[in-house]
Amino acid sequence: MKLKNCDIYLGEILELLNEVLVEIKENKEEGIYKDLFSALSREMLNFWDIREKIYQAEPDIKRDFLLEIEEDKERFESLNNQLQQALSLYQEDNFQAAKEAFNQVLNKAKSGYFVNICKAKIYDCDEQINKSFNQATDKYSIDVNFLENLYERALKLKEDGENKKAEELFLQLATLTRFSYFEILAKANLFELNQQ
Repeated sequence: MKLKNCDIYLGEILELLNEVLVEIKENKEEGIYKDLFSALSREMLNFWDIREKIYQAEPDIKRDFLLEIEEDKERFESLNNQLQQALSLYQEDNFQAAKEAFNQVLNKAKSGYFVNICKAKIYDCDEQINKSFNQATDKYSIDVNFLENLYERALKLKEDGENKKAEELFLQLATLTRFSYFEILAKANLFELNQQ
């Protein structure tokens, strides 16, 4: 397995662990929740250590958001706080307010992490507002190479100006999997196509 694929899987594991931590955060000082919170927090640090080793071996695959943190930590933290507020509005199903908040972050962001997440979430908000959004299905067994090929085919169609076909492939990619890497990239491209 390529290190890039390992990084994608590790990213998904970290995202899922974070979701679990969010679920138990309010009760983290009580009984089993305290033990769970401590154990999962340690595991997250272990996975980050593994990820750092991957980046040392192959620096080119380092995620945009990690590069942005290194470039200007204060700016990153400010944008991240605004992003978290927008995500909270989204979680509360306040899609119109969330869309506005994501747009504010998008207007301040340079590129990479914040841009892709905001574009993806704005696309989600639009779909929710229009009542036509279909939830992504969980298919963790899908081959990463298949998803990469699908993404590259969709990008090629977009570059060739075949926007309708590209949109269909990006939508298929976004709904095939919960891998944040592919889902976010697909939805960011869908956002751009919808703006044209």
